[in-house]
Amino acid sequence: MRSFIKKEEIIPLLKRTVEVYTKHEMGIYAGNATYYLLISFVPFLMMIISIINILPWFSIDDISNFLMKVVPDIPQLRTAIVSIIKNLNRQSGTIVIYAFAFTCLWSGSHGVSALMAGLEKINHTQRNYFLDKPKAIIYSILFSLLIPSMLFFQMLRAPIKDLVTRIFTFLSLQQIGHRINQILRFSGIITIAAMTLIIVMTFTFLPAGKRKIIHQLPGSVLTSVLWVVFTNAFGYFITRFWKLSTVYGTLAAVFLASMWLRFIITFLFYGASLNRAIQVKISRECST
Repeated sequence: MRSFIKKEEIIPLLKRTVEVYTKHEMGIYAGNATYYLLISFVPFLMMIISIINILPWFSIDDISNFLMKVVPDIPQLRTAIVSIIKNLNRQSGTIVIYAFAFTCLWSGSHGVSALMAGLEKINHTQRNYFLDKPKAIIYSILFSLLIPSMLFFQMLRAPIKDLVTRIFTFLSLQQIGHRINQILRFSGIITIAAMTLIIVMTFTFLPAGKRKIIHQLPGSVLTSVLWVVFTNAFGYFITRFWKLSTVYGTLAAVFLASMWLRFIITFLFYGASLNRAIQVKISRECST
């Protein structure tokens, strides 16, 4: 893949991206994925809480704080998520609940299966229906492990900053070390970087077939940027211009979560479409 795209190629490339998205009817796949991911939300949380309770370093508040970084800043939505987490945690002490968490993988994997189907449609890869469900379950487990993994990284942030300070002090480059530590203080940067990495891995390994990681980077960056920008804009608009209590009442959180997630999944498929559009442009034998 070329290391850069010329300015005059940006508009045609964006048009090609939209063409790939619409030609493969990704709007339908985005709707399916949104529906199944909403259904999968509680099973995923149950899995994550079960894992967190095993680890002595983290608490349920750590899960809540992490999720607050990736969802819109809307009180109704955040209150509902925190309430669900606390209610699930109160019930997570019994063996029955642990068994329930793992049996929920079957239903929770439907969301991953929906994402897989859309990405395979974009990439023109042959689906293996016999292996799809086991693969979706495996990836559901891996996705459930992501939050504990990212929390573990955030826990290591202080030791990493101390190590950076010592190394650059030893090299008499204290100013550079100070700049690096300033970057590490902004958890949002770490969250965006981790988000981009997760999306790259999803684009590369979730659909059937083989792909190079570097070829999935442009769409992953686009998805991450759109995710952050839209999430902040969505929270700003809703809290200031929409009187939720008078229209939706207690259903506001469900409606907002559905609407927000629908856009996020759409951005994800647009990112995959961008990767495909770039590949189509540089490879004559590659069809849309």
